[in-house]
Amino acid sequence: MDFLSERLNIFQGVDREIVHALTNKLIKVNTEANSLLFREGDILNSIYLVDSGQYSLYKLASSGDHRVIFTLGPGEIINYPEPHPGPISVSCNVIRAGIVYKLEQKALSHAMVKDPILALNIIDLYNLRMRRLYRQLKNSSGFVRLDKRIAAKLWKLSKDYPAPHPEGVAIDMKITMTFLAELIGASRESVSRSIKPLLESGLVIYDKACFVIPDRKRLENYFKSGD
Repeated sequence: MDFLSERLNIFQGVDREIVHALTNKLIKVNTEANSLLFREGDILNSIYLVDSGQYSLYKLASSGDHRVIFTLGPGEIINYPEPHPGPISVSCNVIRAGIVYKLEQKALSHAMVKDPILALNIIDLYNLRMRRLYRQLKNSSGFVRLDKRIAAKLWKLSKDYPAPHPEGVAIDMKITMTFLAELIGASRESVSRSIKPLLESGLVIYDKACFVIPDRKRLENYFKSGD
């Protein structure tokens, strides 16, 4: 399998010889759960491309709490391509063990000069991440009730990491209340309290760090309602 062109959107339509040359430069890395791929402040001379596993990008608050910015899975790029890498502003934690491939930033930059389609695809990647950040900023504001922020996050995770379940759609990710609080950007106590209406009404089911969404449309209507 051609990992780059078949699994990563930024290589769609890129010259096959360039893709082949970059493929030969990939370095395979086996990741372990609950380990760090890199830390905030590291200078990354390579980008990380996800083949398997689950990863979170997070910021460490002054209080020591984690604030998860993104969760990423197979076929995604963990860190941005940079022609002149500086200290990275986030850390990367391995949620589920898997495989990532490292590709030197210089090799990718040279390929972007040779093929403008690759450069345009990377601009699209930046735009996609920015749109996701804008949505998160909206959902993180104090104007949105915490229970609705939780509902929106679980709905999005059920879309990104779906797994079949007899009672609906399960989220294929281990999510403790602590991790959910990190995803939401609130305290664990507040999240535990605010999720109760969702559980009691059957909008979500929670058992052993697994969330199940019985009806995604009903959950979507809940967090989009004006009340």
